[in-house]
Amino acid sequence: MRRLAREVDPAGLTTLLERVWREYAQPAGTGLVLPGQTLPTTLYVIPIHNRPFFPAQVLPVIVNEEPWAETLDLVAKTPHHNLALFFMDTPPEDHRHFDTSALPLYGTLVKVHHASRENGKLQFVAQGLTRVRIRTWLKHHRPPYLVEVEYPHQPSQPTDEVKAYGMALINAIKELLPLNPLYSEELKNYLNRFSPNDPSPLTDFAAALTTAPGGELQEVLDTVPILKRMEKVLPLLRKEVE
Repeated sequence: MRRLAREVDPAGLTTLLERVWREYAQPAGTGLVLPGQTLPTTLYVIPIHNRPFFPAQVLPVIVNEEPWAETLDLVAKTPHHNLALFFMDTPPEDHRHFDTSALPLYGTLVKVHHASRENGKLQFVAQGLTRVRIRTWLKHHRPPYLVEVEYPHQPSQPTDEVKAYGMALINAIKELLPLNPLYSEELKNYLNRFSPNDPSPLTDFAAALTTAPGGELQEVLDTVPILKRMEKVLPLLRKEVE
């Protein structure tokens, strides 16, 4: 994904990121989904490899045109332009026929921006919105895969303990940023917009910054209760600093 980030128009990606973080700054928000916002109950699915995609991310994604072109065409026809990304640790030999039970229950609802095709590949910018959980498979024999989903509830009023963990995460991230030249100045500016009072996107952002194995990051994505999630992410972040 880092390689792909250099292939996307920097001005367009920066504009998207700026809008994303303005939405994060909304009062009483829980990530990018605002109170009262209607979310789709059925979603098309694309599996991704290497590492899970988190709600706090805005990144380019690249997939093979075959078999995912039809999926993205259908997503483009929806009013919301949303799909679900699910982490798959071991890529199947054939995405047209694979055991869908190999996917975890939890993934990320993303909004698709700037989809394009070139040389047999599809590229789009995925804007992570919120966690999503599979309730049932509606179409699982071959792409386009379709699922019925639900959205885990997260309380909007953090406790003092959660706020303390939030400050610890922010401090650890501030230690990490100067140590890696891959982290841009824009990323440092976005960090200043995070608040311990809105801990869910902060925690997911912290997890996404680490180079932890995909399986450990999926455990973070699977963990809905915010305090338990923070307890998983803070050691990963401190290990990254060390």
